[in-house]
Amino acid sequence: MPPDAAPRAPRSNLIPGVFLSHLAVDRRHQGQGLGRILLVDAMQQCQRAGQILGVRLMLLDVAADAGEAERARLHRFYASMGFRPLPGRSERLFLSLNTTPAYSWEARFPLISR
Repeated sequence: MPPDAAPRAPRSNLIPGVFLSHLAVDRRHQGQGLGRILLVDAMQQCQRAGQILGVRLMLLDVAADAGEAERARLHRFYASMGFRPLPGRSERLFLSLNTTPAYSWEARFPLISR
């Protein structure tokens, strides 16, 4: 992890995280902002879990079986949501939950109301 991703990381360098294993929108419904809504909801859920369980990172893998153009599109999408590549593993992306408060996601992406 880059030092700014997990400030005050434990000495063991083991940082608790949540791995998002799959997020997809049916092709018939793509382009309507549904992926962003799903991801923001997952980010908010992880933020809440982090407050209770000490989770500090959200991780995901960009689909390895996707074509090069699709992987580039996915990287741009996740980067627009604040995800960064894990050093040494460009297919694995992470988001620090400590440095991005939940309210900023709601202000930036006001799609989900609870």
